Amino acid sequence: MFEGVAGAGKSYAIGNILLILGTRYPGIRILVTRKTRESLTDAFLKTWEDDVLLGSHPMLEGASRINRHSYQFGNGTEMVCGGMDKPSKLYSTDYDIWYCQEAFEFTEDEWLRARRSLRNWGNDDLPFQLLIGDTNPDAPEHWINQRMEQGRTERFVAHHKDNPRHWDHAAQRFTEEGASYQENLEALKLSDENPGVLYRRLALGEWCSASGAVWSNYDRAVHEIDRPVLVEPEQRAAAAELAAHFGIRWYFGAVDWGFTDPGVFQVWGVAEGKRMYRVAEIFRTSETIEWWSKRAVELYHEFSLRAIVCDPSRPDAIKSFNDYIGVPNDGPARIAREAKNNKTTAGVGDMSGLDLVRVALQPMADGRGPGVLFLRDSLRAGADSSLQQKKRPFRTEMEIPSYSYVTRDDGKPNKERTDEKCSDHGCDTTRYAVSFVWGDGANLTPVAKPVEYPPNSYGAALGHREMWRKSKLGR
Repeated sequence: MFEGVAGAGKSYAIGNILLILGTRYPGIRILVTRKTRESLTDAFLKTWEDDVLLGSHPMLEGASRINRHSYQFGNGTEMVCGGMDKPSKLYSTDYDIWYCQEAFEFTEDEWLRARRSLRNWGNDDLPFQLLIGDTNPDAPEHWINQRMEQGRTERFVAHHKDNPRHWDHAAQRFTEEGASYQENLEALKLSDENPGVLYRRLALGEWCSASGAVWSNYDRAVHEIDRPVLVEPEQRAAAAELAAHFGIRWYFGAVDWGFTDPGVFQVWGVAEGKRMYRVAEIFRTSETIEWWSKRAVELYHEFSLRAIVCDPSRPDAIKSFNDYIGVPNDGPARIAREAKNNKTTAGVGDMSGLDLVRVALQPMADGRGPGVLFLRDSLRAGADSSLQQKKRPFRTEMEIPSYSYVTRDDGKPNKERTDEKCSDHGCDTTRYAVSFVWGDGANLTPVAKPVEYPPNSYGAALGHREMWRKSKLGR
């Protein structure tokens, strides 16, 4: 496992290892995976084509990166690309080398199953079968760190100076690109006393948990789930297909405004018992209210949104949403409306927004998991490049682990106030969404239609669903 700070060139190094091994040992089979195929395309395959192959290698001929299934080395070696969102296609074939990028997104079971698939021995001279991964540090109890601590997985630590694009070894200083990257990492620091979990993980390479985390019960392995698998690999599940798969009864949107800071638009599906699925998200900086209004219209029609709950600080933007959609700005026919903005102070017999989200993240009584779930690969309009360059979160799931309370003078968290230096734009939007579903949103839940039994049936005569089912089947 290659682990360490952000910007250490881990995936670049592994890409060169794969190129060397695939060239030196003809006929071997290599598999590169990430949690989803879509994220692999946007991350490692870009590094592979642009930085490792330098954009001009013969194996780049043919399909574009987004449509490519594999890379042929020309000597019998094949490097296959895949996502763990379609695991059956991957585990059915044997490989010599399996690379798991961003391994912290994987489960330990997926890692062990990958290890068991290393049994191809496609070249008699290859002295090993190799499972290799890279990761930024996460929580200390994460299975990757535990395996490395126990000696079951070998740890290789990468540092900023290991990246030749960021560190000039001859001059013994950061390159211009490396210095700029260091400035972006330094901007993650909340304070000298409490640098924050993102800074400690990405800039210092520490395996650590957030001090005073607001939603400490959030678990990536539990609360982030795969999208439904469709027949066509590049096809996105439509609203109706998502509804059928997850039992979603209705959709709504939630918005937090931003321009210099990110603006966020989330689409949530609500199933039985108020279980919520985040199915789409726009997370962008430097976009106008007109641009956001057009996106609202698109999502309104795609998901038949019954409401869009918005940060109440911009009534003009809320009105713009309704105007673009073509509905009144007030009354029962409106779509965009103000969200409840209570964060930490609750009324009598009520809970504040942060507490509501924490409760909703807990397992529900039906035994089918938590009440709030985030579908992977939900970003619309692409990942914000300016946020990526600054190493800032560019989707809600990236904010939650470092979302924390401000620290008091005695070093303990002040649970009446979150740290304003934390990235919280997606977290605020999630808070609006959960507060809505647990409050006014209950009035929008469709009422189940009564079963209509045909005349002269057992069901009609007795009002009995089971009798009608049997009579329909001719039993």
